[in-house]
Amino acid sequence: MMKLTLLHLFPELLNLYGDRGNMKVFEKRCRLRNIELEVISLPFSEEIDLTDVDIVYLGGASEKDLQKIAEKLKNHREELLRYRDEEGVLLAVATGFPLLGHSFVAEGAVHEGLGLIPMTTEAGAEKLIGNVAVDSPLGILAGFENHTGRTRLAPGADPLGTVLSGHGNNGEDQTEGAIVKSFIGTHLSGPLLPKNPEVCDLLIGKAIQKKYGSFPELAPIACEHEKLAKGYVLNYGNRTHKR
Repeated sequence: MMKLTLLHLFPELLNLYGDRGNMKVFEKRCRLRNIELEVISLPFSEEIDLTDVDIVYLGGASEKDLQKIAEKLKNHREELLRYRDEEGVLLAVATGFPLLGHSFVAEGAVHEGLGLIPMTTEAGAEKLIGNVAVDSPLGILAGFENHTGRTRLAPGADPLGTVLSGHGNNGEDQTEGAIVKSFIGTHLSGPLLPKNPEVCDLLIGKAIQKKYGSFPELAPIACEHEKLAKGYVLNYGNRTHKR
C-alpha cells in the first residue's frame, strides 16, 4: 500500500474558510484509492520539520495573524526552498497564498514575504470579494475570493488559470493563482477542494510521483456532490462584486 504524509500547518490559525474541509477531501480521495494518508496537524507552537513530508497545506488566516505566521515561516525559508526545488508538493489558499511571494498585505500594510514564488502583493483600495470561475488546464475551477491585496506574478511563476468571472489575483490581468514546480497557490477558498477535486488529485499524483517515481493513473471517483457544488457557483451563485 502506498502511503503519503500531509503536513497541515497551524490549523488553529490557518482555518478561515473551511480549510478542514480540504483535509477531508484529501483523506477521502486517498482512502477510496487505498492510499494511506497520515495528516499531521502542526500547532503554531511547534517547529516545522519537512522530513518525510509529501504534501504541505497552508490555509487562510485572519489578517491580524499573518505577520507572525510569516515571521515563523521565514525561520524555515531555506528548508522550504529545498523542499520546493526537490518537487515537494504544497498547496496554499486564501491569505496563505500571498505569504509565499516577496510581499503580502496585512491590515492595510505591506510586509516582506517568503520569496518562494516570484510574485508580489500590494494593497488595493477596494476589497475583491465573491464567487470566481477560472479556466485552467484541469478544467473549470470554482471558488470564493475575499482579499484586498493585488497579487502580480513575475517571470518564473505560471498562473493556475485564467479568470472567466470574478477578479482573481488583481482584478486586471485575468490571472488566478500561481504554480511553481509542485507549489500551487490560489485565492480560491470556500473551501477549494470539495468543489475542485481535480486539484486534489493533481497534488496526490505529484506527491506519489516524487515519492514512488512515476505519476500514477488514479482510479476515477464519482463526484456528483462536487459537481453540484461547483455548478451552484458557476451557474447560480456567481454574485462577484466589489465592496
